[in-house]
Amino acid sequence: MLIELTNSLIEAGSSSNCGYNWDQFKILGIPTPPVKGWKNNIIGKSIYSETFSLFLKLKGLKPKQRKMYKEEIDRICKREYGE
Repeated sequence: MLIELTNSLIEAGSSSNCGYNWDQFKILGIPTPPVKGWKNNIIGKSIYSETFSLFLKLKGLKPKQRKMYKEEIDRICKREYGE
């Protein structure tokens, strides 16, 4: 199932200090470091619900905590962007 990204959906993935981590950017196809306006550039983009679910799971996680999702991140990026 596809989900169309909205500002509120994107903000749902931000950490308590209103930030995002590199892995969240990666699965959304945002180059890092992100450029000003990155959020406006992806509003309206359709992504798989699985991708959005992982985006939310990664919210606020430290790098060591995100390691357990590495295979899932890589699989999604390969499917979505051929990486």
